[in-house]
Amino acid sequence: MPAEFWKVPVNKPIWGPRHLAERIKGCRYHRLVMSETVSTGSDGVGQYYGAMAVDTTIQRLDALPVSSTKSVFMGAHSF
Repeated sequence: MPAEFWKVPVNKPIWGPRHLAERIKGCRYHRLVMSETVSTGSDGVGQYYGAMAVDTTIQRLDALPVSSTKSVFMGAHSF
């Protein structure tokens, strides 16, 4: 697939290829939290407090079809 650069306006319907919608839909981030656990290190140095863990995954961007009919942009059903 060739390298492409799309300028996508916000809150306006556009026509575009399916891979553009999949790329927009894939924009998400993970919210990290520190868990309050105590573990003994395997290196013999001491105890370690806390560990980073993923709390939730949050969708940043969304690509939705404009009409309820079958769309070339989004395919027959959501992905």
